[in-house]
Amino acid sequence: MPHRILLAVTGLSPQIVTETVYALALTQTPRWVPDEVQLLTTARGADNARLKLLSHEPGWFARLCADWRLPPIAFDAARIHVVRRADGSELDDIRDDADNLAAADAIVDLVAPSRQRTHGHAGAITRAGNELLPRPQGQICRRLRLHGAGAIG
Repeated sequence: MPHRILLAVTGLSPQIVTETVYALALTQTPRWVPDEVQLLTTARGADNARLKLLSHEPGWFARLCADWRLPPIAFDAARIHVVRRADGSELDDIRDDADNLAAADAIVDLVAPSRQRTHGHAGAITRAGNELLPRPQGQICRRLRLHGAGAIG
């Protein structure tokens, strides 16, 4: 069986991790139980996750696994990743376009760390956003520049 990794992206509320593991492992057939959890969040979100999910009390993640007799799932502080700005400082919250870009870059880095980031990633993120949050008027248009000629839509 392949190694199953749940990549969770949260803000200040880390319970999305336990809710997602519960839903995947216990409410569907066939069950999907991750072998490990990787969490991407803000600095404040990481503090909340360590306190609420991984601490001895309340320790919600360990409780979930024990209460429902789930197999071992690797999830510890080393698997909590904080979004960083271009200057390396940790994000406390996502407040503007630059912070959104930093979060998108962090997701790409976790999913495909060996790939060089290019403008193609922005296109992939845009397409994914349009698929996840479609609007009737929504449309994806890719602009190409051919040998110095004007853009073609």
